[in-house]
Amino acid sequence: MTLENRPLTPVELATFRARQRSRSRALAVVLLALVVLFFAITIVKLRDESIRDAKSRQQLAAPIAVTPTAAASLPSGGQAGNGPVNQGAKQ
Repeated sequence: MTLENRPLTPVELATFRARQRSRSRALAVVLLALVVLFFAITIVKLRDESIRDAKSRQQLAAPIAVTPTAAASLPSGGQAGNGPVNQGAKQ
C-alpha cells in the first residue's frame, strides 16, 4: 500500500480538519483536567500543612501545668526559672 502524494479534496480537507479539531479539544480537556487536579492537590496539601502547623503552635503555646510534687522537686523551691542557668559551664 503506497501513500498518494496528491492534494486533498475540499471534502477530505474538511474531514481532516474536523478530526484535527476534535483531537485538539480532547487534548485541551485532558490538560485542563490535569491542571485542576494539580491545583486541588496543592491546595489540600497547603491547607493540611497549615492546620498541622497551627496545631503544633497551639501545643507549643499551651501552658505547662506544674503539679505540687513537681514544684517541690525544682531546685529553686518551687519557683521555675530561678535556678542556676548553666550548672555545667565553667565560670
